[in-house]
Amino acid sequence: MSQVVDQYTPVDQHLDIKIYMCILLLPLILVNWVRNLKLLAPCSTFAVAITILAFTAVLYYVFTDLPSIESRVPVGKITNMPLFFGTVIFALEAIGVVSTPCR
Repeated sequence: MSQVVDQYTPVDQHLDIKIYMCILLLPLILVNWVRNLKLLAPCSTFAVAITILAFTAVLYYVFTDLPSIESRVPVGKITNMPLFFGTVIFALEAIGVVSTPCR
């Protein structure tokens, strides 16, 4: 939150990280006071809607101004395969699950 706000405010108006923590403290306390979790369902719906909007924005920027297929290499180098699989596993699984050894 502080990085986003600092990006769009002048340098002399940047706030300390502790102030952002205090700003977020009150909403977090109020949300955690709710005993009946059915009351938080609209918050969950709102969060899902924001996630869908963010995913849509990401996909828009990913598929905008794509280079032509002819200019791309059809198959990558074999030496980059571990990097590819590592990226795929990191993207699809929780990093805690992937990096935690089996016991």
